[in-house]
Amino acid sequence: MNIQDGTSQAMKLINELKNQNLLVDFYDQTFQKRLGKYPFLNDDRFNQFDSEHGTDYRHHLLGMYIPPGFDSKKLLKVYTPLKDIFNDKDYPPIFIFINLAIQKVWAIKQSRKGSALILDIGDGQVFDEEIFESNMPPKEFLLLDHAGVVKALYIALERITRADCLVCSGYGTQRDYRDAISWNLPNINNMFRNLNIQAAELTRNF
Repeated sequence: MNIQDGTSQAMKLINELKNQNLLVDFYDQTFQKRLGKYPFLNDDRFNQFDSEHGTDYRHHLLGMYIPPGFDSKKLLKVYTPLKDIFNDKDYPPIFIFINLAIQKVWAIKQSRKGSALILDIGDGQVFDEEIFESNMPPKEFLLLDHAGVVKALYIALERITRADCLVCSGYGTQRDYRDAISWNLPNINNMFRNLNIQAAELTRNF
C-alpha cells in the first residue's frame, strides 16, 4: 500500500500536516522507529502483525489531530465531504482517520452531551463505543487496524470529554476529571508525539 498514489494536491497537504505533527501514518515502521525509545508500535509488534496478518496493514491508516482553531480550508479542498462536519463550529472533529485500503474516512467528535461519536463521512453513519464490543460484527474500517489505534483514541477522548461534561453539569467531581485525564491523555500524546496535547484542547463547548 502506498500513500504516494494520491493526487499531488493531497500529497502536498499530507506532507505539510506531517511536518506539523498533526498527521501520522500509524503503521509506518520507519516513522515509529524515529520516535525514540518508546514508540507506539515497536519492531516486535510489526513482526508479530506481519507473521499473523501479512503486510497489507502497513501504511493503511492515516490519523489527523484537529486542534482548536484549525484552518480547514486546504483540507476541504482535498476532501470536500468533510465540509459538513466542519460547519459545526462548536463541535468540529477532533480526530480524522483516512483508511487508504478501502478509501474511507471516519471522524471522531464530541457530542453535545459530552460523549464522543464516530462519523462515517461517506454514508453518514454514526457509531459509539458499542462498535468495539466483542459481540458486535467487525467494521470493515477496523479490519486492518491490528493495534487498535482508532479504538484507543476514541476511548481516550470519550473518557476525558464525558468526565468534563459531568463536572460542568454538576454530576462529577474535579478528581474524577483529573483521573480521566491522567489515565487517557498519555494514550493520545503517545500517538501524536511532540504536540503535547492538553485536555482543554479536547473538551469543547457544552
